[in-house]
Amino acid sequence: MGGLGSGKTWAGVVEVFRQPQGSVGMVLAPTYPMIRDATLRTFLDLGYAAGIIREFHKSEMRVVLTSGVTALFRSGDDPDRLRGPNLGWFWLAEAAMMTRQVWLIMLGRLRLGPGRAWLTTTPRGRDWIYKSFREDRRDGYDLIRADTR
Repeated sequence: MGGLGSGKTWAGVVEVFRQPQGSVGMVLAPTYPMIRDATLRTFLDLGYAAGIIREFHKSEMRVVLTSGVTALFRSGDDPDRLRGPNLGWFWLAEAAMMTRQVWLIMLGRLRLGPGRAWLTTTPRGRDWIYKSFREDRRDGYDLIRADTR
């Protein structure tokens, strides 16, 4: 969780790069323009610079890394359309702009290894994220704050 320009998207992308070889996951943003203009753009910039993108299928919004990691890029604006895939991990970018239902549906998609989920967001008060990660602290959940500076 951090302010504008604190490196949240960069950190989320690097976490995707760190996922186990051959794993399949999903990267979500609140809307399609946000995934296209911010999250995917940063992902491709960093991935191409590092030389780790094997394939980019724009029409499918799917990237395959040289490690075999597959990242599907989707919008969280209609949570019911997220049901179905079997995933090993997922990342919610700008999670505070999505509903808690997106988080819960995506948790149900974690049917493969490594079974990891993370989110990045700009704080928006005492919303579902604050309640889940600050008030109702659970084992295995960590909150990392980043200052814009």
